[in-house]
Amino acid sequence: MNKWKTLEPNKYVADIGFDIRKDATGGGGVLNSESMAIMRKIGMDVYFSEYPSIE
Repeated sequence: MNKWKTLEPNKYVADIGFDIRKDATGGGGVLNSESMAIMRKIGMDVYFSEYPSIE
């Protein structure tokens, strides 16, 4: 059972925090179209928050 199917449409927020690596050459995670369709269906906004390194 997909857990998102139990969420009633409403106003949801997800915050994905990240820190850019100094030696990064590209690539990374994917927010695919299926995920975006689910978020649209349940009313979820996604924020991508860049946080400074704690080093």
